[in-house]
Amino acid sequence: LGGYNAADLWPTTNCAMPGWLLLALAPRWRHTAGLSLVGPIVSAMIYTLAAISMIVADDGSGDDPDFMTLEGVASMFRDPTVVFLGWTHYVAYDALIGRW
Repeated sequence: LGGYNAADLWPTTNCAMPGWLLLALAPRWRHTAGLSLVGPIVSAMIYTLAAISMIVADDGSGDDPDFMTLEGVASMFRDPTVVFLGWTHYVAYDALIGRW
């Protein structure tokens, strides 16, 4: 993850919070629509870079991820980096849907 681990990057998952506050407290303010887009864009960029980093990095286990079974997906989420990726994806998507 660019020299950082998931714990180092975890605080970045809060970047969508100001947008949520604007949507909740000032939904009709003329700048809310634009400013509430900043958090999801930042989250999406972090997610993309972290996903690329995970794809390129070889963990040496030789195991391919198993997306076809519940057990396979559950085993992937034992890795804090995968949890970070999943949560960042959720934050970006959820903030975009909230804007809509």
